[in-house]
Amino acid sequence: MNLTQQFLIVLILPLSFVGMAIYSGWKGVYRPRIRLYWLFSLLVAALWASSLLGVYVGMTIPVAIPFTWQTLGRHALSLLSLLLLLTTTVYLMVPAAQYRLTLAVSSLLWIAALALDPAIWAYDLGQYTITGQQVSHFDLWAAVWVAAWFVPLLATWLLTRHAYLNAPGVIYRNQLAYWLLMLVLFGLGGGFALVQQPGQPFWQELGCLIQIVAALLGTTLMTRSQLPDFRLASRQLTGRLAGAVIIFGFSLLALLLLTELIPARAAGNTTLYLIISATAFVLLFMLLNRLAHRLVNRWLPPPLPYGQLTFFTRPDIQERLDQPVVLAEVTLTHVQETLTTKNGRIYLLHADNAGVLQAYTLAALGIPPAESAAFSIDSPFIHYLQQEPAGWLAQYDIDALPAFSTLPSEEQAVLSGWQHELYMALRTGELLTGILALGPKQSGEPYKDSDIAWLSELCGSAALLLAQAQQLAKLRTTTSEFRTDNGLLRRQNQQLSALQRLHHRFVNMITPELRRPLVQITNRVRLAEAAQAQAAPASSDVPETATAQTAETTISWEMWEEELTALRLPVESLVAIASRLQKQQSFTFAPVRINDVLYQVERDLANMAGARRVTIMDNVPTYLPEVEADEIRLVEAFRSLVHNAIKFNKIGGSVQISGDVRASEMVIQVADTGVGIPQDRLPAIWEAYQGQDNNRFRSTTPSLGLLFARFIVEAHGGRIEVSSEYGEGSTFSVCLPLSSDE
Repeated sequence: MNLTQQFLIVLILPLSFVGMAIYSGWKGVYRPRIRLYWLFSLLVAALWASSLLGVYVGMTIPVAIPFTWQTLGRHALSLLSLLLLLTTTVYLMVPAAQYRLTLAVSSLLWIAALALDPAIWAYDLGQYTITGQQVSHFDLWAAVWVAAWFVPLLATWLLTRHAYLNAPGVIYRNQLAYWLLMLVLFGLGGGFALVQQPGQPFWQELGCLIQIVAALLGTTLMTRSQLPDFRLASRQLTGRLAGAVIIFGFSLLALLLLTELIPARAAGNTTLYLIISATAFVLLFMLLNRLAHRLVNRWLPPPLPYGQLTFFTRPDIQERLDQPVVLAEVTLTHVQETLTTKNGRIYLLHADNAGVLQAYTLAALGIPPAESAAFSIDSPFIHYLQQEPAGWLAQYDIDALPAFSTLPSEEQAVLSGWQHELYMALRTGELLTGILALGPKQSGEPYKDSDIAWLSELCGSAALLLAQAQQLAKLRTTTSEFRTDNGLLRRQNQQLSALQRLHHRFVNMITPELRRPLVQITNRVRLAEAAQAQAAPASSDVPETATAQTAETTISWEMWEEELTALRLPVESLVAIASRLQKQQSFTFAPVRINDVLYQVERDLANMAGARRVTIMDNVPTYLPEVEADEIRLVEAFRSLVHNAIKFNKIGGSVQISGDVRASEMVIQVADTGVGIPQDRLPAIWEAYQGQDNNRFRSTTPSLGLLFARFIVEAHGGRIEVSSEYGEGSTFSVCLPLSSDE
């Protein structure tokens, strides 16, 4: 093989890295920053691999070109470790503070290796003695160069190992296991590449091949979101490699024995020698192959945790007893790890009113979910799975056995489309609730009796767990609906109770006010009638009597008009209250931020506050939780409180609004600097009328607003408290209950 042919063969090494870089850029990585670091790493690896071509350029190329090329390749190898450190920190999302020192030390080592390289800089430090050993300039550079490659690679492995041991998720932990394997392969390949022998690039080429495998694994990690379980894959790979090595060794030994023993006994008969050799080789190969499989299965047995207790006590099972889908996925993963299956699904069976079993995909592993399918209750497929103690069925049986010849063509098409190899029944008692369907094994071997026995025991546990999970999920849904309905009923009850109290207060307040003018009118009429009866006998004095009657009639009409005016006032207020009551019939509850409510109130009353030169100071924190409330009604209640605080405030005064969470309720306080309320009149502020003054009835309009503010707050399950110091101001405290979630 000439140099040109060797050059073309070795050219495949750097082109492999370039091809993976192109594929990574085309396929795309989920994070742009890590894609940039990984592409740069692959290109640097390609630069190092291309330096191996300098051995095969021949004598027609100036010596300086391959020499410089190989020098750059050596430093590209150490730079590759530094780039792997950067890529790993981004991949693991490690905070910069945790790797800043390591990155600085690694960078200084790489720069020092460049500065000490005698192939780049024409100077010599001479020889000196360290611990009694003569150290040359080349020895010092070689030590720094190896350290520049080893230190960042070791730091990268330690970071990844720490992240692997503390990984919170199974999938992420699996990816970190592959990343650790990639780093080990990079380290192994780099270790071979450190062997520098002039004119003998074998070790570098071997190291490059190993690093190509590592780069291929890394590219796969970058471009694929899901990978097979690392333990399962490593066990399969180790088993196959061990089997191949055993078979190769035994076969080589058999050939050596055949070539040494049989020719001596063949006595020159070549034909007989060939027949005996071929027969012996075939027999020995069959024997050794079977023996190798037994040895591998004995040395690397798959974990077969028999018994229901093992499955029940798994942490990922105990934490998901109310999640049927997740529980089914964990069951499939458990089966795949144990039996090395390629894929599988769990189907949930539900019987409708027409006597048809509908099969829905509850979980799938390795393949997408299948569309729903229908099976009749009398189907041979369903009937066989319901049998005791069988409960399992292979696809080959369905295709070959006469017992399934009556299977409807639609069901045959469904089973063929599923492409499963084994079906296991999930039964709770005598009821078939689901099906565990598995694909072929990774090894291609059929399912054995021990596999069926283990699957039967596992399906018994899984069926009970899935049935319990479904019941818990339904119970959770029902509980959530009950909670919602109960909350709605509770709020309606609060509203009705508040309406009842409002109605009671209204009747108590308005009834005396309506009756009092009527009683006064009745008394005036009786007095007028009595006066007329006394004036009737004095008929002789007609002019004087008529004048007295006219005056008395005038006085009586003035009194009646006064009484009618007093009667009209509560009637008009009654109409106003009835109108307000009509608007309070329905509440719509939803999560409301109290800051938004107060913002609307302040915006609505800004002009009024400005006209009276009253400052509104909102000190309510923004971190307060939401409350379940009717925002429109709550705005009306706080508008009444703030309006009252502005109206009865001093010119140039202030209104302070503050808020806090106390125990299980939110407290909003509206404090003013007004005239205050005397202590003996505090209870009367919640009444629409405050009695009479000099035989005249007067309405207190602010109290009407406060009356409905109190009603709205009570309809929300809260209360309003008031405290006041006469001459200093008043404080209204609105207490609203927080939801149970808060």
